[in-house]
Amino acid sequence: MDYTSERAMPNSSDPKIQKNYLWHLLAYNSFLSFVENKKILDCACGVGYGTYLLAEKATEVIGLDNSYDAINYALDNYNRKNVRFVVGDAEKLPYKNELFDICISIETFEHLLHIHDFIKEIHRVLKPNGLFLFTTPNGETFPYRPKDNIERRGFHVWHYTIQELQVILGELFEFEIYPWDLDIDLTEKKGYMIFTAYKAICRKKNSSIDELCKNRDIVLQKQKELFERAAKNIDKTFLHLGCGEQIHKGFINIDKYVDHPDVIRHDMKDPLYKESSVDLIYTTHAFEHLPIRDGTKALENWYKILKPDGVLFLSLPDLELSIIKVLDPTLTESDYLWYLYTIFGYQTDTNNLDYTNMDHPIDEGQFHLSGYTKQRLSTLLKNIGFEITTIFNYDGWRTPSMWIEAVAKKKTGVIQMSALEQDVVMGTFTNETTYLDVLLDSIKTFLPHIPFILKVSDGPINKNMELLRQEFLSTNKRFWVFLDHDIKFLDSGIIDLAVKNLLRHKFGLIGVYSSYNENYILDTTNLECREVGWVPGYFMMLDAKYLSDVTPDLNLPDPCTAIDTSFCVSVRARGYKIGVSPSVVYHKWKPLKGWEGQGDVINKTNAYLDKKWKGHYREVITPIEVVLEEIK
Repeated sequence: MDYTSERAMPNSSDPKIQKNYLWHLLAYNSFLSFVENKKILDCACGVGYGTYLLAEKATEVIGLDNSYDAINYALDNYNRKNVRFVVGDAEKLPYKNELFDICISIETFEHLLHIHDFIKEIHRVLKPNGLFLFTTPNGETFPYRPKDNIERRGFHVWHYTIQELQVILGELFEFEIYPWDLDIDLTEKKGYMIFTAYKAICRKKNSSIDELCKNRDIVLQKQKELFERAAKNIDKTFLHLGCGEQIHKGFINIDKYVDHPDVIRHDMKDPLYKESSVDLIYTTHAFEHLPIRDGTKALENWYKILKPDGVLFLSLPDLELSIIKVLDPTLTESDYLWYLYTIFGYQTDTNNLDYTNMDHPIDEGQFHLSGYTKQRLSTLLKNIGFEITTIFNYDGWRTPSMWIEAVAKKKTGVIQMSALEQDVVMGTFTNETTYLDVLLDSIKTFLPHIPFILKVSDGPINKNMELLRQEFLSTNKRFWVFLDHDIKFLDSGIIDLAVKNLLRHKFGLIGVYSSYNENYILDTTNLECREVGWVPGYFMMLDAKYLSDVTPDLNLPDPCTAIDTSFCVSVRARGYKIGVSPSVVYHKWKPLKGWEGQGDVINKTNAYLDKKWKGHYREVITPIEVVLEEIK
């Protein structure tokens, strides 16, 4: 057998092969919880150690690979009673339809020339509702395209972005795709080992939307059990939000539009309950009545008032499936209108659906003001802090709908930091505190485990930044994050990802993207890690191992102008690149007070920096597209 770093082998003396083996082994381990008592296909199994591991819990595992040498090695070293090894082509599987409960494929996508053939074959051999579990390199943080040097990637033909994977999988699978990285501290001498990938859990779609939505009986049973549980409830707080006329015993029924003695007339998006005081929230076909701008805020409020591990039951129309129905050219006029109602709401009293009678009154509460797909709503819930335990489609009486159960996972103890995060310190040294509470709240929510230094001083920005740099020096941390006071963090992975990208791409300084939209829903699908000339000062992460002595320019004509750009030029003058990591912060938009008539200050600053850097300043400080609302 040819031994290359691409062939993961146990007991190899080659460090690259050993690292690859460790990565594959961890990937297999991460899927073990799915395989108990199942029939498994391990597609592109390599030399078989992963197949052997899966067989400890699975009923039967077939390991398939196109290499005769690999399969012979597997037969010699990893055989057991419930394992079979087969030489075969992943793009033309030698099995009948609907044979396997689960197909697993570790680091295979990037090797295949005909990826769509592979996906169709996986779909074909899976049983109804079967699972497809895989990992593949993250094409955003570890890009590779055919124009690159193929030898550098070792037999890879393409690294897929999350958007590309969504297109490839979307027709045949329901799926959730996660960034999945491994970082291990290999001591100061060796530095960090970083693997970056996507991990995907995909469920086979049935043959039509109608079949996909036939889970109504399951929903009815779940509702029956929930209502029976609530009826016996004595000491727990159960909220029924947007209850309409459906008033259930044991719930506190809340609706803005219903006048009833057992209903609290209040907006469902902001129930008046204390933080962590509610045990359960149930809302069915009401969430879509909230305006788009209120949807995220409502979920954030619900998460806030739920107790740790409190449960959210949420059902609503599936926008994607409803649109597919509307686009069906064979629909009758009445069916077409019905699915339009699913998307836009009845817009009038439900007893007056005769749209030809224009005298029927408009009912404000019967408008759908937003719409969600499963993928979009899942992302939104997870970003807020919910853990989705159940999600599926069902037929809501001819309304293609989705049912979601999610748990409010709240940080109640010490957060485990990654090896990289343990070497990070953040801080802001500001002369402005107007927006500071928003920053501090977001740190408390997402990054309470990262050391944060806050100093307030009336001094100019450049001198305050230098004072913060000196504070950073005393921490002995390697990665320093300079922050503006007027940003808000939106997720907990931003620091870890920034460090990984800084190390992977050998940047000296790295920033992130930003949005001015206060209702922005975190979505990094179309963002990429890339080199830029400079990054704005709202988030600048510096590698202090090499650049701890780079100081803010204390001789600027105006001490509050061009602090970030001049600092970036100093970094680049040392020969280090600057990059932007595909994460996003909210950055408060505000008018630049006092800049009217300040063109002279800007001109003097530019002239000073041009002279200092001998024209290099203007070459580096070019327009940069990191604000999402300004990206073309």
